[in-house]
Amino acid sequence: MTRLLEVRNLAAHFYTQSGVVKAVNSISYELDEGDTLGIVGESGCGKSVSVLCLLRLIPDPPGKIVDGEILFQGRDLLTLSDEEMRRVRWAEIAMIFQDPLTALNPVLTVGFQIVEPLKLHQRMNTRQAKDRAAELLDLVGIPNARARLDDYPHQFSGGMRQRVMIAMALSCNPRLLIADEPTTALDVTIQAQTIDLVKRLQQQLGMAVIWISHDLGVIAGLAKRVIVMYAGHVIEEAGVEDLYANPSHPYTIGLLRSMPQLNQERDAQLTSIPGQPPNPAALGPGCPFAVRCSYAVEKCQRENPPLEVTGEGHQVACWEKDKVKGDWQGAC
Repeated sequence: MTRLLEVRNLAAHFYTQSGVVKAVNSISYELDEGDTLGIVGESGCGKSVSVLCLLRLIPDPPGKIVDGEILFQGRDLLTLSDEEMRRVRWAEIAMIFQDPLTALNPVLTVGFQIVEPLKLHQRMNTRQAKDRAAELLDLVGIPNARARLDDYPHQFSGGMRQRVMIAMALSCNPRLLIADEPTTALDVTIQAQTIDLVKRLQQQLGMAVIWISHDLGVIAGLAKRVIVMYAGHVIEEAGVEDLYANPSHPYTIGLLRSMPQLNQERDAQLTSIPGQPPNPAALGPGCPFAVRCSYAVEKCQRENPPLEVTGEGHQVACWEKDKVKGDWQGAC
């Protein structure tokens, strides 16, 4: 398949009064045309910041991309001018934000907000853009689409607002769609509908998708490959089936054990990960997960392990990865 995106050693820092917050630390990954990549991890691990870097939407100051390359269709997005980058956003790379109520402008109709990028990037006149906007709302399943172009965001339910966001993101037929936890604020039924909608549209339009979530259960039915992030680092990467069958990092196993299972007893307690995430402004030289890890040895406190290949397409950053993997397989 054709390589669409290559992220190489990307690092982003925020310079605050409390110190330098190392939000993203030399992460690398690749994405092919039409594929889906899942990025998982708990709140504050750097998932959202890493994809905002792709669109160069990190607020500067206090944020800054300090290292790396972002090759999109062979072009390094970090070397483009502001004007060139504006032509990439929405036209080639679009994003669905976590909270559509704050992402949509409350004083503008949804029709205006969909029409604007069509006129800017597709060079449509007002009539053509309105016709296309109505088609998009109909495509994402909003009834009476043309009449609803004149409605404001507050006149839509949470699920319908998220569908409006998806319609906006698809308006210019992007090659890459980034979905930043788009189902977090929705109930389970609407979550399933949103996920099915994105999967269906991906198949129809042939676009690649980066789906960000803290929920490995959601990622299981979406992604081809999965990246697990912790404290700004990629700590494990694998194909989705391999990751669930052979997790080799204690943090990944903690995430999997915190998920409810279909075969567990009704009164069974979910297993939580002890401790708290580290302060990203005070990271030491060792593994950032060491203070919460039952497998930690002295070396974990001194040195942060690099990503090492443990199988075909499977990489893990853990000094005790063989023991961790063996214990998981023994428990299963």
